[in-house]
Amino acid sequence: MKNILLFDYIKQSKRILITSHFSPDPDSIGSALYVYNMIKSDIDRSEGDQREIRVCIEGLIPSEFSFLKGFSDITHTLLVDCVKEYEPDLLIMLDGNNLKRFSKLEEQASEILQLISTKSIKTVTIDHHLEDGRDDVDIFINNKRSSTCEEVYGIFTRDFGWETDKSDMEPILFGILGDTGRFLYKNGFHRETFDTVSDMLDAGLSIEELQGRMNSLSLAHIKIIGELMKNLQQKDDYNYSYLSDEFTEKLVEENIAQDIYGSAYHLFMDNYIRSIEPNKWGFVLIPDMTAPRKYYKGSFRAISDLIDTTIFAKLLGGGGHKPASGFKIEAQSFQAALDIVHQTIVDNRVEAYANK
Repeated sequence: MKNILLFDYIKQSKRILITSHFSPDPDSIGSALYVYNMIKSDIDRSEGDQREIRVCIEGLIPSEFSFLKGFSDITHTLLVDCVKEYEPDLLIMLDGNNLKRFSKLEEQASEILQLISTKSIKTVTIDHHLEDGRDDVDIFINNKRSSTCEEVYGIFTRDFGWETDKSDMEPILFGILGDTGRFLYKNGFHRETFDTVSDMLDAGLSIEELQGRMNSLSLAHIKIIGELMKNLQQKDDYNYSYLSDEFTEKLVEENIAQDIYGSAYHLFMDNYIRSIEPNKWGFVLIPDMTAPRKYYKGSFRAISDLIDTTIFAKLLGGGGHKPASGFKIEAQSFQAALDIVHQTIVDNRVEAYANK
């Protein structure tokens, strides 16, 4: 029923706006570009179709995503400005369930909610995270798949039956590889995931090639990962590492690109923080280079069925999945931010283990 209503919304709307969460990862950028490409192709196939479509994403988008179909069509601006200027009648939000994940500043998220109400903008959320704290929207789709990419592929290719070629599938496989850790993480729908991936491989896509694009490294990557290695510590039952304000300020002075900063952080976090014996979970905390104020962002990682890291992340203004979650906090200094995270763990560790 929801998919039928979504189909009607897409067909009947005049101006469609696609977005994903700010500072996108492979799953969010992949799902946004796939939905954009699918709807754009549907418009192009229909002679005289007057529908318009845009994709707008806040925050830095890593340059290694630039090979994906539709990447050059992305509008890089504040989402609130895009909503004001474009005046969509349909807003499709991907890989998040709260406008605070799509707009960096809380006051701007509130302004978007007001625009949605006053302009009667229809809203659709397609996500795969835990549903706590989600915004009310006209259509909410979340079948708890491994990734939002898998969710949208099932809707547009399988349910709608829309034509999909190799270049359309590439963002989907890119996102699935990213959010499953190349099939590392526990997945209750693994058969469906592998069935979807089989479609991609049959079309001629290569997991090796896409994974290589994700993991390509520069000397700047190595420098940042090396600093995270140097700062790695263990506390009680968890591991943690960080980048200091001073180190990050030097990176800015050296004109190290923000996308390199972000991807190096993710590479270290995804590959090491939960693998340092004897501990099986932990977090990484870094200054947010893209934020206009004193913000720090972090991520938790854990082996499956050990601990619910979202217990901590939600209290720190974030969310995600039990073994993988993220957050962003405001603090006067790096040490103050680190103290906040440590204290949140101390105060809520028992609940996090109980909710595994």
